[in-house]
Amino acid sequence: MSLSIVGIPEVPLSKRWGRSMLVALALGCAPQGPVLVEATPAPNTGPPPGTIAGTPAAPGKDMGTRTSARDMTWRVYAREHVDLWLHGFAMLQADSTLVPYFRPGYRTHIEAVRRERRVTTTLDASRERLSSYIDANPRLISAQFLPLYFQTWEEMREGFDLFLSADGNPRRARDQASAQVVATFAASFPQRRDREWARSFVHALDDERTRFYGEYWLAETRAREGARTTFELAWRTRFRGRLERFLTNVQEDDGEVLLSLTLGGEGRTVSVNRRENYVAVPFPDDDAAANEPVFVFLHEIAGAPSAVAVRDQTTPAEQRDGTADRYASLAAVRGGAIILAHVAPDLVPEYQRYYLRIARARVPDGDPTSAFERSFSLPDAVRDAVARQIDIILGGI
Repeated sequence: MSLSIVGIPEVPLSKRWGRSMLVALALGCAPQGPVLVEATPAPNTGPPPGTIAGTPAAPGKDMGTRTSARDMTWRVYAREHVDLWLHGFAMLQADSTLVPYFRPGYRTHIEAVRRERRVTTTLDASRERLSSYIDANPRLISAQFLPLYFQTWEEMREGFDLFLSADGNPRRARDQASAQVVATFAASFPQRRDREWARSFVHALDDERTRFYGEYWLAETRAREGARTTFELAWRTRFRGRLERFLTNVQEDDGEVLLSLTLGGEGRTVSVNRRENYVAVPFPDDDAAANEPVFVFLHEIAGAPSAVAVRDQTTPAEQRDGTADRYASLAAVRGGAIILAHVAPDLVPEYQRYYLRIARARVPDGDPTSAFERSFSLPDAVRDAVARQIDIILGGI
């Protein structure tokens, strides 16, 4: 899921500033590079001499990829604050779309863990009130993208405090960088009632993080360290190079792949410029699921060209009545399979089975193609237009 695909206005971050530089200036601190975690969590000073590419990183509050100077494009991270924010929405939001917003069964699983640990937090106490406001104001879904603009929970909280102190008005900010941070939050929380909801939500997440989620996140990411290593090896040696032409031609040369405990087949994507792109994908449970982050990454990068194809093949009436939006969701799934057929055709059946499971559809024992095409059915003209868009991108035209 990306901002442009679902029709949410682009968050107005200035193109003259990279994300990290912008937030650092607004919060009155020096800009920092990506966190590269070694045997223990390390400060934001970059990799030390002798770092070995591909060595699994030890989990910490911000899990970076061990990397070398020759291995610095589309790095893999896991960030607690991204999961914490999405976790809050997953516990509050109804999720009945064909491709769910979150990992199937996520809320039920978390509720069972909390009962076992006898943990309750402010998020539990305020759940009914916070949920009812989301139900009545579905535009708040756009707020799920916000943590992708920040590197830590502390940074995001400081940005949110700037937003509140300016009463959601960028013109009240002290400087341009602060105004951009305020505008980022204001795009998701434009009304006073939205800001009051957001204040309660962030307060609940502070308590959630302290009493439950911080410890839970650390334990769960540690348990998945082997699967992460398997994914990173495949990403670095098999997929990233084969996707380079596509990513270059859609002007997404570099970025971060963010592994998330909360997400399923619907990722989250924010693009700031050619070299600052952030794609959140599911954190695999085990080695058997190590390809799932790749599948969702493909679904995400297929979203923009698929949306172009849908727009070109639908009428203004269909764009007004929601038909085009429904087609765009289906087209992103089909588009991901088309890209995969170009870069790793042997994995297309696995991709199809994954999205059938995500959509709660029956997965056949044999060839899943027919079931996949039925579950994610598109008009022939739209399907063919999606394929043409992807072929043009891969061809470099």
